[in-house]
Amino acid sequence: MAVWSEVQLNEARDAERFDAEYWKPEFINNANRLSELKCARIADISKSVRSGPFGSNLLCEHYVPRGVAVIRPFNLKDFTVSRNQIAYIPEEMCAGSGLTYYQEGDVMIARVGDVRAGIIRRMDTKVTISPNVIAVRLKKTAISPYYLAAFLNSHPGMVQMLRGVKTVAQPTITTDLVRSILVPELAEHQVAKIEQKVKAAFNKADVAHVLYTEAEELLESVLGLNQLDLTPQLFYKQNYGDVQSAARLDAEYFQPPKKAVLNALSKMPGQRLLDQFRSIRQLWQPDRAGAYDLVRNYDLTDALQPFLDETVEPATRDTIASTKKKLRPGDLVVSRLRSYLKEIAVVLDSDLVPLVGSTEFIVLRPQKGAISVEALLVYLRSRYVQTVLKWCQDGSNHPRFHEDELMNLWIPEVVRDNQKAITEKAQSSIDARREARYLLDEAKAMVEQAILGEKGI
Repeated sequence: MAVWSEVQLNEARDAERFDAEYWKPEFINNANRLSELKCARIADISKSVRSGPFGSNLLCEHYVPRGVAVIRPFNLKDFTVSRNQIAYIPEEMCAGSGLTYYQEGDVMIARVGDVRAGIIRRMDTKVTISPNVIAVRLKKTAISPYYLAAFLNSHPGMVQMLRGVKTVAQPTITTDLVRSILVPELAEHQVAKIEQKVKAAFNKADVAHVLYTEAEELLESVLGLNQLDLTPQLFYKQNYGDVQSAARLDAEYFQPPKKAVLNALSKMPGQRLLDQFRSIRQLWQPDRAGAYDLVRNYDLTDALQPFLDETVEPATRDTIASTKKKLRPGDLVVSRLRSYLKEIAVVLDSDLVPLVGSTEFIVLRPQKGAISVEALLVYLRSRYVQTVLKWCQDGSNHPRFHEDELMNLWIPEVVRDNQKAITEKAQSSIDARREARYLLDEAKAMVEQAILGEKGI
């Protein structure tokens, strides 16, 4: 169905935008609604709006195990900064690089890729940002940062950011756009309720984090590999026969930490992963689907959390450009791309809408007698397996590991022996994360109800 808008030429000139996307009816209707409300621009309620300095993306060459935390776009998840996959740089690098430190209560917005926002919560290190993140530091008492985070992730806030997206190599927003965003000034009691809901979600997320950490600690304790040295080495020797067998000549593949983990695991009774799980390669082709057929399409970033559920909205085939893999509840998906992100997740029950996902996912389905998918989830996300996958990768900009490397991983019998306790903690963690998401959805709904003038808040 065709959709169009009619605008005056002087409006297009004033906006300096002639592209049809900018004038979508959805964007215009949102702007008209906000114009009827008392709003403040982010520029007027903030002390500063800035992105990381140009060139600081090269900091990836200097990442260290501990130091100053660097927030990147994919760290922004569920209204906050994810505890997972935080990169660190040495503190001495910040002085001469133009980097700024940020603090609890500052609001972060992804400048490239998927538009999303999150608030910095209490962290145990100093914090800075990459050039692909925009940081908003609010004036004291100007507005609740919890409300701002909820608003930016709600429809009226998201639409303002999407309207300003410019695509060159990838979708991008600017600091000028962020400064121009209009934020409705709600009544104190409305803001207080939204803030309370967001904080309740964060508390649930904290519970989930603790439970998952306990599951990891239990797994590591039963494996008993804490004495292994996982430090990469600059110099080492490898037999030519091993190079021939692996058909790999790159030095990374033969890193001693990887070999140490594989040797230690192989000495324990157990089975290969392929003896317990099958790799599912059933494909879904958009050009073969019905025009109005719906699917839930999961991207790799959806697996940054350890589950895939119904929070991803169903999509029609015309919105999906490429082949996908078919999924079903009870599967475990593992991204073979950029293993360090730990994009590994359990597929949960949602509804009758078919489930599909990126072809970069390796889809694992348990065979009879396999360990639980939750226990496998914790095992594959553990630092030991991650060490193996890291040094199996090839490629530079888009490093991947081969499926065979995953399927031949050894699963020690002690994982099965302790799977009940590991599974219970992992399931409880997943349940708590789902509750946190529901609370955040409620916070967004409260924002939208308040802006639309609906009763209930």
